[in-house]
Amino acid sequence: MIKSIRVKLFIICTIFLSFFILASIMINVQFIGNYYFFRYKSTILDMYKIVNAYYSKQPENMESVFEYATRNEGLNCVIINEDTMVIKYISANGNEHAGDVIHRNFIDIIDDNINKINNKYYYEIVDNPNLISGTEKLMPPNSPKSGKNMLLPRYDQENDLNSYPFLNEKSNSSNMHDQVDIPDLIENIIFIKRLDAGNILMIRKPLRELMYSAKIANELYIIVGFVMLFLGSLASFIFSQKITKPIIDMSHIAKNISNLKFDKKYDVKTNDEIGELGKSINLISDELDKSIQELTVANEMLKEDVKRKQQIDDMRKTFISSVSHELKTPIGIIKGYAEGLMLNVVDSEEKRTKYSEIIVDESDKMGKMVGQLLDISYMESEIFQLEKSIFNIAVLVDEIVGKYKHIMNQKGIELFVDNDRDYFVKADYIRIEQVLKNYIANAINHVDSKKKIQIRIENADQNMRVFVANTGKKLSDEDTKKIWDSFYKSDKARSRQYGGTGLGLYIVRSIIEKHKGSYGVTNKEDGVEFWFELPNCPLC
Repeated sequence: MIKSIRVKLFIICTIFLSFFILASIMINVQFIGNYYFFRYKSTILDMYKIVNAYYSKQPENMESVFEYATRNEGLNCVIINEDTMVIKYISANGNEHAGDVIHRNFIDIIDDNINKINNKYYYEIVDNPNLISGTEKLMPPNSPKSGKNMLLPRYDQENDLNSYPFLNEKSNSSNMHDQVDIPDLIENIIFIKRLDAGNILMIRKPLRELMYSAKIANELYIIVGFVMLFLGSLASFIFSQKITKPIIDMSHIAKNISNLKFDKKYDVKTNDEIGELGKSINLISDELDKSIQELTVANEMLKEDVKRKQQIDDMRKTFISSVSHELKTPIGIIKGYAEGLMLNVVDSEEKRTKYSEIIVDESDKMGKMVGQLLDISYMESEIFQLEKSIFNIAVLVDEIVGKYKHIMNQKGIELFVDNDRDYFVKADYIRIEQVLKNYIANAINHVDSKKKIQIRIENADQNMRVFVANTGKKLSDEDTKKIWDSFYKSDKARSRQYGGTGLGLYIVRSIIEKHKGSYGVTNKEDGVEFWFELPNCPLC
């Protein structure tokens, strides 16, 4: 199964989004404690500067300074005598522990890091140390009993410390002296540094608040992360749909093009690369459609050419076969009678004369056939051209009728000519005369005992139509279709009798088609009627 590019893009975006959110959560969980640890360093250093300044100028106000540190920053401050390790000032419980020696653990820390304390500072996390021996009783930072946070003015060496009136007033620290037992349950951040006025300042920050804040921050970050993952996934789905829709549309159009369907086009709405790709696909579709249509037309024309060449080849073969057959009979007759004359098989002058007449008659038929074949060959050649002129076809009909009147009188044929007006046409005079002669000769040869022939001319819309009808035998449906083919004879015995070649009506067809006219034959009640039609010449 092929996965949609829309699904792939959605999955990839969701995976990347999930990776970054989960990585952010893991980094936050892993390093937020360390971040708080280093972040409090600057706070503690600022507090050291304040304590150092006040301890040097007004040590009597240290209780207020320590109260500020505890209440506002959550820091426990202790000043220790550097020689005796005795507590001098402490931010919790007033001076209750003043004069007490600090716990051995802190003494060891100070001894082990004295160079660092003197030159820079000691800043580490210490695991649950008690400040003094026994249980330490300290006021927790930001105790509810401590009241509102105090504001400590920034120390300015150029101003007298007396400018800070709160330092001169006795602080109401009775609330700070309430005894609350707080065991050291967690680690503490320890800062130790020498003061400029001597002695050592130790600042402690319980990690309980820090870890609790970190826990809440992590929980919030996880919740926000999953919410953002959901919203990001939804945005990725919408984004993938919007981005991939034109690509999917173009894919469907390309598939239609591969199936040679060019009806659908891409609706270009942007001017970016996707829009350019859509324009290119539309252009390819149009060009392929045009090319395929041209190829289809060319293929149809090629098929027609092949079919026409095949038909011509078949016609040529049929024509050669028919010519050979038609010439074979008179040649055989001529040969037989000529051999008879050579062998003196006849003993009288009368028979010799008859043989000679037969030979001459068959030679005339052969000459007529050869002339017609030459005429057909010429008309079907590429060099043949009609020599058109304007003439009155009614006059032409009268001239041809005059030529055949003697033959009709000999055969007792009654001729009716309906020709009482002028009909001008623009055509090849000699070829139209040939058409009329073939029609009239065909009517004379096929007239029955009623011996009636009718010739008439009529207007048919914008055309002129000439009819030649004779009484006689009607044509079958097959004869009606095939009578216009070369060498076709509906009555072979009769054709042989009057010397017909089967080429007359084929010649008529060729001439009329060259004139872009029409022709045909119709069975009438008492015979057959042939006709042809040519365009009128209205300006003549």
